[in-house]
Amino acid sequence: MTDYAQFLQALEKKRQAVIFIVEGFNFTVNRIDWENLSTGLTKRDPDLMERLSALNDRFAKLQDLTGGLMKHWMLANGLAADDFRLVISAMEKHQLIDSADLWRAIRLMRNDAAHEYDIDVAFQQNYFNEVHRLGSLMCDWANRVIKWTENKA
Repeated sequence: MTDYAQFLQALEKKRQAVIFIVEGFNFTVNRIDWENLSTGLTKRDPDLMERLSALNDRFAKLQDLTGGLMKHWMLANGLAADDFRLVISAMEKHQLIDSADLWRAIRLMRNDAAHEYDIDVAFQQNYFNEVHRLGSLMCDWANRVIKWTENKA
């Protein structure tokens, strides 16, 4: 197998990983009782906490894997992708994401949450509602990138 064929094989594996994480994110979203989130957080419901942890993990992986897929596609097509800002700009240019600034804002929100653990129920409820809202948007973006990278290398 040639190096390029191996590169394309790796690209397809990345596409499949993004498909898998989109499915996993949506599965977890559907297992959370969003109307009673505050009550579950207040009670520290262990089942809810486990689901929120899975949601948070999948939210992070969703962005990482989607960006990685686009970067790999760009490299497979001989495009500059050594600076991730180029990848985000290309995603925005091809309307695969709505806004490079929003992509970066989501990244900052995610990174802040990874390094802080606030036990305030109102804060957690707001954060997870944002993960739900922005994660759904990122699933849309991921699906655009999946479609874009299909048979384009």
